[in-house]
Amino acid sequence: MKKYLSPKFTAISLAIGLSFALAAHITETQAADTGTIEINVDNVQPHKGQLMVALYDSEAGYNNGTAINGKKIPVQKDRISVRFGGLKPGRYAVKMFHDINQNAKLDRLENGMPTEPFGFSNNAPAVMGPASWNDANFTLGLETRTQRIKLISLSE
Repeated sequence: MKKYLSPKFTAISLAIGLSFALAAHITETQAADTGTIEINVDNVQPHKGQLMVALYDSEAGYNNGTAINGKKIPVQKDRISVRFGGLKPGRYAVKMFHDINQNAKLDRLENGMPTEPFGFSNNAPAVMGPASWNDANFTLGLETRTQRIKLISLSE
């Protein structure tokens, strides 16, 4: 005896299958139209606290601290990698610091000098304040762009 699927079941199965296919196509299309920033930080010491990473897509946001994305990564080893994906092509910059005491802020002396390690994309220099947008920004296209950032410690 042959069993046939009801037309209703067949229509539902077809709709679900098409939904999955469409979702996969949309995801593939979105991925093809975006880029990824991978940030690698070596020699993170001590192995405690968290690495606070902020991503900016404009000079105004960079200067006033309005990040488009941010991540907190527990520091448990020397090397930390962070990825920001699904980004539109454009100009970006990164600010980061090692929040050793986990108070979610960059600790400073009374004169404003940071007491915790910090860094910027392009390893841009910090001269009497944070690195400038002009020194820290870089262009992202439809690729994975890697930034290797060295933390600066002024207390050493």
